[in-house]
Amino acid sequence: MMFKVLFLMGFCATIILTEDSRFYSLTANDIDTMNTVEMGDYRGKVLLIVNVASECGYTENHYRELVDLQRSYPKTDFQVLAFPCNQFGKQEPKNNKYVSKFAKDNYNVNFQLFGKIKTIGQYSHPIFKWIKKETDVEPNWNFNKFLVDKTGKIQRYAASQVSPLQMSADIQNLIANRPLQGGLHSYATHSRDEL
Repeated sequence: MMFKVLFLMGFCATIILTEDSRFYSLTANDIDTMNTVEMGDYRGKVLLIVNVASECGYTENHYRELVDLQRSYPKTDFQVLAFPCNQFGKQEPKNNKYVSKFAKDNYNVNFQLFGKIKTIGQYSHPIFKWIKKETDVEPNWNFNKFLVDKTGKIQRYAASQVSPLQMSADIQNLIANRPLQGGLHSYATHSRDEL
């Protein structure tokens, strides 16, 4: 819980409690060093959290567009946070070292990649448990995307078939502190061909 103190005419103080997003208390491990990265380091930034896989039919388009998105905005305003996961079609079967090399060699990734995790089920990573608790949504395939505002609140969910670049206008609006219309599920979804 974050505390803010408001001074009125210098004579009295009122304490106003504002709840800080639980997201900022969570951590994940960097894919290369396995050092702990605190999500609190991303406070005040718009974030796109995405579960990734190297051997999925969506891999090529999504990795390229995620790189393009990250290139489009300063890291002081926006960050892609990518979490490799092998739970959907076993399409991320190799170790962290391979995943990192694959992403860097093929796509020149310019965003944060974390170590492989589980995104669904009893042993899902705490970040994805938080996502499910906040939205009642969990990934149903590779490249599900969750757009988080500067206060740590999830504003949008986009399924695999939604291109990352389709989220550009929402990212721009959140960076500019403009509210989004349409709710969590504003992106049109179609029946998924599991690629």
